[in-house]
Amino acid sequence: MSSRICIIGAIGEEIAGIKQRLRIRQAHRIDHSAVFAGEWQGRDIVLVRSGMGRVRAEASLSAVCKQFSPTLIISIGFAGGLDAHLKSCDLLIAERVIGLSGDGAFNFNQAQSITEEALAPDLVAQAIRVAEPMGEGAHRGTLLTVDKPILDPARKHTVGKLYSAQAVDMETLALAGCARENGV
Repeated sequence: MSSRICIIGAIGEEIAGIKQRLRIRQAHRIDHSAVFAGEWQGRDIVLVRSGMGRVRAEASLSAVCKQFSPTLIISIGFAGGLDAHLKSCDLLIAERVIGLSGDGAFNFNQAQSITEEALAPDLVAQAIRVAEPMGEGAHRGTLLTVDKPILDPARKHTVGKLYSAQAVDMETLALAGCARENGV
């Protein structure tokens, strides 16, 4: 196998379906992360449960990059819907990942500075093609990364409009930055 794919999610439920299908050769603990190295559908896979939040996600991925040298990183997981068109269990392919600068907390009473990590357009296009059979259940758009869950529906609506984002999570911006820093 010439390339290794790292699939990373924050919590066990996000990676459970893949873990069930993965032929695990090795299981590791790296700090607070669970790492499963194995094979799935003829591909060399490193599956990671990083823990929630940017700090844990980045630390986990950095350690995995050093130990396993992946050639592709896929961030998977649950996200909060900010767009009323999204339904539970829909798939969002992030064409753009943004976050708030500084500590990632947002304040509705002051202007916020947005940071963005570039995603490989060819890989985003490939993911969109793979998702096409899902029809109306597959969407593409902007994913916003923040440090704390947004629980209030009115706030979600406001944040979605304010940042032109379809969904919100707590890890992806950090993962994209770590991938860039590691040349992946």
